[in-house]
Amino acid sequence: MMWRVFCLELRVAFRHSADIASPLWFFLMVITLFPLSIGPEPQLLARIAPG
Repeated sequence: MMWRVFCLELRVAFRHSADIASPLWFFLMVITLFPLSIGPEPQLLARIAPG
């Protein structure tokens, strides 16, 4: 049942390509601007790094 709902939602989303493009552009901008906003401080980079 969930698979059918998921497929239906994908079909509806792909009919309106602008509805898909906006979140992708936002995600791309966040990925691009986040490294520029934190700066090169080693202590901060070590604190937010995974692992």
